[in-house]
Amino acid sequence: MNKYLMTLILIAFFASCSQENRQNEAIQNAKTRTAENSTEKISELPLGFNFGMTQEEVMENINQLLQEGIVKKIGNDYYEYVYELSSGEKFETDIKFRYYEGELYALSFSFPYSVEGNDKFAFDVDNDLTEKLDTTYSRVSYYEKGDYFKDGKSKMIFTKWFKGNQYIFLRHALGSDLTYLNAPIDKIISDKRRKETIQRAMDNMNNVEVKNSSWDGSVSQVKSYLKSNLKDPKSYEGIEWSKVSKTSDGYMVRHKYRAKNSFGGYVVENQVFYLNNQGNVTRVVNY
Repeated sequence: MNKYLMTLILIAFFASCSQENRQNEAIQNAKTRTAENSTEKISELPLGFNFGMTQEEVMENINQLLQEGIVKKIGNDYYEYVYELSSGEKFETDIKFRYYEGELYALSFSFPYSVEGNDKFAFDVDNDLTEKLDTTYSRVSYYEKGDYFKDGKSKMIFTKWFKGNQYIFLRHALGSDLTYLNAPIDKIISDKRRKETIQRAMDNMNNVEVKNSSWDGSVSQVKSYLKSNLKDPKSYEGIEWSKVSKTSDGYMVRHKYRAKNSFGGYVVENQVFYLNNQGNVTRVVNY
């Protein structure tokens, strides 16, 4: 077989793999959306945990597991569990809990870092869990390319098992984790985080730098404010500016100036101006 034909075969093979992965990723996206909108209340978590448990109920269950020697406490709110496969192979994992409005919505088992470039144990967990779950769960696996190992050629592999409102999520990586999620609640939290991220980005876009002029030390936003609020803006004369200081929610600067009051007489004011991150004066106090 000549090199040209071999190249064509390889190109066709990789194109086929890429297309299959895109299809699998589209399937899991569709199944995730279905789970997020499901009205079923599936809660098939291991170790006696259930979605909707309060933190107190979770701790009661943890204390029972500690007494039975099933889990081990390794720090404040950190617990270790030996995850055992059907083959008898064991892995030490950290158990993590996530709550929404005081109720459990996610339970994770974090596996240790594998040997670089070899996450065989994650595939073992994948195969083992697939065999354990009954046919009411549907499974989808897909990958994302990424620089997850030093060779820069490895892929991050994801597997999800779906049933009603619950899905189980296995991430294959140097440090893998297996998570049981209540999809509708996870969507609420994800949407909230997304909105907060967008809002922060918009706020940052609208932020302006408040600073002293290199020429006379003045602050343009304060001068604009005074021209809009003084009784006689044309009478304004700047005398002294302090250095602009950053505050927790914006800026502050002290300014001494001279201007006419309501009676037409000149007065000298020495005031501190507080500005938000958008450069708007929000408060003025006498110094």
